[in-house]
Amino acid sequence: MEGIPLTPSRVLKGLKLHIDGLDESFEILKIREEGITISSSLELNLLAGSPLSGRIDSPDLNLQFRFQGNLQRQVLRPDQNGFILGIQFHQTTKYPDLLIALELAS
Repeated sequence: MEGIPLTPSRVLKGLKLHIDGLDESFEILKIREEGITISSSLELNLLAGSPLSGRIDSPDLNLQFRFQGNLQRQVLRPDQNGFILGIQFHQTTKYPDLLIALELAS
């Protein structure tokens, strides 16, 4: 998971990811066309490949997006303060709506 920042960038700082069925919200560290990388304070009881759905929202920008995907990987953070999770989107378009909205809002 080289090249993954341990804190969200200025653009991503206000965004939170919520996984359906879990109470915790997650910090978004990186968004790519094919997936998203998040930070969790706890290890999730999920196997690689587990299906996930949820939402990404930002109260500051009044944005909310639903996502579906699967857990790609879950590793201990290099600073030992929780875990980094990679989620691969089940997205058929090249650019998820979230990336377009973030670019327009910035």
